[in-house]
Amino acid sequence: MKAANDAGRVRKELSVGEVAARSGVAVSAIHFYEAKGLIRSRRNQGNQRRYARGILRLVAVIKVAQRIGMPLATIRDALATIPVLCAGGPGAGRIGAMSERERFHWLVAPKSTIVQTSPVHTGRCADAEGALEHLMNTMVRR
Repeated sequence: MKAANDAGRVRKELSVGEVAARSGVAVSAIHFYEAKGLIRSRRNQGNQRRYARGILRLVAVIKVAQRIGMPLATIRDALATIPVLCAGGPGAGRIGAMSERERFHWLVAPKSTIVQTSPVHTGRCADAEGALEHLMNTMVRR
């Protein structure tokens, strides 16, 4: 179940079984996430699903969001805003008016806070869904 080919290079895509094994999520859950529009795959010539390696991060985010009780529709909507925010422009609200560099730092900073917790920035909040909604309202929806 290695993600490397015979030459030892890392493959860019993973099978559904590899995603499940690496993420700790059942294959059926991966299929369910895809059916609900949370993640995407492509089909190879043998009609097998193939996932970009970055899907592992998305699955981890989905797992955490579900664990804290966030509805799948909220998770899907939040994930759908990421490409809009990255692209900038009017559709991205206040963030869209930022320079590309500022948008990058705005998008990356919360991850750093969560990964590198401190007494000031714990990466946790009592109402994650409410915090996300507030963030979306003030920074994206206007």
